[in-house]
Amino acid sequence: TRVESFRAGFKEKVVLLEGGSGREEGDSGVWKEWIEPINSEIWSKALGPGLRAQATAEYDDGAIAAVRYQNTHYIGFWPTRDLLLSYVKGVFQAKGTQLHELPDCLRISRHDGVTVAVNYSPKPQQASPRSGDVQGSEFLIGGATVGAYSV
Repeated sequence: TRVESFRAGFKEKVVLLEGGSGREEGDSGVWKEWIEPINSEIWSKALGPGLRAQATAEYDDGAIAAVRYQNTHYIGFWPTRDLLLSYVKGVFQAKGTQLHELPDCLRISRHDGVTVAVNYSPKPQQASPRSGDVQGSEFLIGGATVGAYSV
């Protein structure tokens, strides 16, 4: 693998080959890696004889930008937020798992059957009832609307 960093503002097109709504395009910048071609001997050495990774994204020149082997994904570029979200959505869709987008300021975590929502924003935020995190839940502290800088 070869790695290269770019000047500020540089962008290169990346095409997602899996997930999302088909062959989505987006920009990458900051850095990129040149990943060995899938049919290279290095993959069979790393994974074992007859086992192959699958290209999941490519640069506009056709070079491999991201790969997947079973449940492991490797992204060899710095994606924009939208491109990364499309990639992650595709991974979740392929596994039949629902992905719930939250505002940047809201974090939801689960531990031992307890769900905690933390709002890092100066404004109240609604925890998504679609996610199943709050629907039909018994609130020990607060409620479905999480107050400013609150749980």
